[in-house]
Amino acid sequence: MQKLKPQDEIQALQNALLYYNFDSKYIIHPTADGRTAQKYAIAEKRERGAVQIHTNFMTYDEMNAYFYGYSAARQNKFNTKTT
Repeated sequence: MQKLKPQDEIQALQNALLYYNFDSKYIIHPTADGRTAQKYAIAEKRERGAVQIHTNFMTYDEMNAYFYGYSAARQNKFNTKTT
């Protein structure tokens, strides 16, 4: 499988936000540090160009796993019964 370019990863993750019904105020925010692997966080745009980060920074694969877990939790696929 061919590796996606960072701008394609951002677009795919942004599409996932819409697919999983996140509020439209949320965006995918990439790391500004070019020394490490590209990582992304879910963030919210604020006034005057500020950004408020709501999750940890994760790789593309980790962010996809986050969305998968989020989807499963929303569909209540986890067994929440305790004995």
